[in-house]
Order: sequence, then C-alpha cells, then structure tokens
Amino acid sequence: MPKYKLYFSRDSTVLALPINPEKLPETISADNGKYNVLGLGQIMQPRTPDLRTVSISALLPGRRLPGQTGIHLPPAVYMDFFTSAMKKRVPIVYTPVRFYENGLPFLGPSLGFPCLVTRFKTEDSGLISPDNRLSSRIYIIVHD
Repeated sequence: MPKYKLYFSRDSTVLALPINPEKLPETISADNGKYNVLGLGQIMQPRTPDLRTVSISALLPGRRLPGQTGIHLPPAVYMDFFTSAMKKRVPIVYTPVRFYENGLPFLGPSLGFPCLVTRFKTEDSGLISPDNRLSSRIYIIVHD
C-alpha cells in the first residue's frame, strides 16, 4: 500500500495523481548573509526564507493499470488542469496525505497549501505505447 497520496484542487475540482511519484522533494532555503567581524570571525545574519518549492515527476497512464486505485482520468484532464492554472496564474492547493503502515491517514501541520504552477512539462514515456502512457513533470512554487 502506498504511504501517501497527492491531491491538487482549484475551485470545485479535486484531482489525485493516479500513480505516486517515487519521491516528494520539498525545499525551503534562505539566503542568509555571512560577514567577517574583526575579532569575532565569521557571523551569519538570518534572513527571510525563500518560497517553498515542490518538484514532482508523475506518470499519467493513458489507461487503467493493474493495481491502480481511484477513478481513472485521461492524461489530458491533468494537463489541462495544470496548464490552465499556470497560464491564468491561479493558485491551486497542493495536499499530500500520508498514511501509517496500517493504512490510516495522518495529517501534518496543515491539510494543504496554496501554490502556483511555475513550470509544466509533458513527455511521452514510451513504456507501453506513445498513446497509452505519458510522463509528466510538474514544478510548483508555494507562496507561504
């Protein structure tokens, strides 16, 4: 059983990725200032962190695969959802839901967070045939 499920929502539309990516990388960095102070050495001045960045690479199958759970939607539905959000500069809500080993979901500090799609790229994976599986890489930047 997967240990997480990813949901994206906007207005009244909620989409769950049909196949989980292998990783859920989430990055927050800060451009802290470093200075040399005579007699003290190097010190660091804390600054405001940058926006949180979530990078996801997901497979969108053209047909239902064995073991796939939930409603199957064609890849075009996901592509339209993310492309229109990016072009219209409309925030979407990204919600990763994690599960315990026994299958019960647990919630983190928040249910989800608004984010902007800043890059969206699709490519044919060719795993089954060009029209049956598409691989999609989705990059989103979150406004905290």
